[in-house]
Amino acid sequence: MTAQPDCTVSSSYKQVFATAHPLQKMINTETSAQDSYRKKALRILRRFVIILGLSLLLLLGDSFWAPLSNAEIRQYHNGTGEMLDQSRRSMRDIDRRSWQVVVFQDVQDGVIGHTELRLVGFPGQIEFQHPQPLVIRTRTGQDFQAHDEFEDGAPMASVGQFDVTEIVSQLPEDEPVILELPTIPRSILKIPTSFVLEWQLIS
Repeated sequence: MTAQPDCTVSSSYKQVFATAHPLQKMINTETSAQDSYRKKALRILRRFVIILGLSLLLLLGDSFWAPLSNAEIRQYHNGTGEMLDQSRRSMRDIDRRSWQVVVFQDVQDGVIGHTELRLVGFPGQIEFQHPQPLVIRTRTGQDFQAHDEFEDGAPMASVGQFDVTEIVSQLPEDEPVILELPTIPRSILKIPTSFVLEWQLIS
């Protein structure tokens, strides 16, 4: 006798498949909605990060950009027509006063001599005291004193120049240094490592 197919089982399968099809559709719809939500959240997060970054740049202003945009080694003609290198930087001291920081090699009678550090403040805001050394400090506790080259008088009260020939090579290459200027009012400059590396290239 030939076995007949169980119509009851076949009917049950059909009912299960009929029920599962809408359920699978709902799952697919929920998964698609979750993916859409994640993408939207990522877009919002990216926008937030961009806005935050731009806001920080605006807040930092000159203190962020000055070490980058004003950093370079230039060549100049000295009095005898020779081409020499100099490092020229614009920056601010801890009290936000503007400074030009220039390092160059002095030439006398055609012979390259000392490495000089010239500091130029804004006229009327600062006055160097002569003869007073420039104090250079490192984070590791080293102190150096640079000789005042304008001990007999400077071309302007807001200009100081110091002999750093023996000092530059001893400065650390991996940490900033502090300059304590002999001025009224007292001024302190925080010199980043990129400045120091330029000075060492020139000297």
